[in-house]
Order: sequence, then structure tokens, then C-alpha cells
Amino acid sequence: MKQFMKLMIIVMVTILCQSYMHAQQEGVTGFTVVKMGVGTGMENRELVGEAETFPVETEKVYCSLAVKDISVDTTVTFVWSLDGKELNRTTVSLKQGSRWRTWAQKAIYNKKGDWRVDLQDSTGNVVHSVSFKIE
Repeated sequence: MKQFMKLMIIVMVTILCQSYMHAQQEGVTGFTVVKMGVGTGMENRELVGEAETFPVETEKVYCSLAVKDISVDTTVTFVWSLDGKELNRTTVSLKQGSRWRTWAQKAIYNKKGDWRVDLQDSTGNVVHSVSFKIE
């Protein structure tokens, strides 16, 4: 019986620690990412032409972001990188509320390679990423 009680206490402490760590992470970002993707345009605040690979003729790529549960007004930064080298940063505001949609765009201009967009919170932590390829 003592073994069972010890095991139950360990399980409960583990669950509480994991819950606390998750709550701390949400406190840092102050929002939850619902969806992030890349495409060839935006229409009515919705991403169009979503894909993982784009032809070299693609002029611009858009990165769309949907978040929820924004606890306070904050900013996020879209960090655009090509083959591991940062090329551009776009910072946008998120207003406190239940949900928010925004986007950033990058002119590609025949730049083939492996692209990545990191979403950073106001403290510089990467909270979400999306990758795509230009061929």
C-alpha cells in the first residue's frame, strides 16, 4: 500500500509540474498560435495558394498567422530566412482579445532554396515556424 501511495504522489507531482511549465510558457507568449502557413496571396484576410513548395517565378510569399487568447497587447515578429541566413524581419501588433489574424509578406525575386519563417514573441522567443521551398 505504501508503494502505491508513493507512486500516486509521484504521478500527481509530475502532472502538476507539467501543468505549471505549460502555464509559464503561455505566460511568456501571452497567446496561442492557431494556424500559421505560407501562400501566394491574401484574400479577405485568408491565405490563398498555400503550399510547401513554390516555383521560382513566384514574386511574393505571404505568411498568415491566426492566434487566440491574447492576454495583453503585444507584438510578434516574422523572421524570414533563406538557407539558414536571416533576410528580413516584420513586426506586427496583436491586440488583447479572443482571436487575431495578421500576415507578413516577402518578395522572393528568384531566390531558390530552403526558406523558413520563425514567429518570435515580444521577448524574442521562437513560438512557431513554417518552412517552404522555392525551386
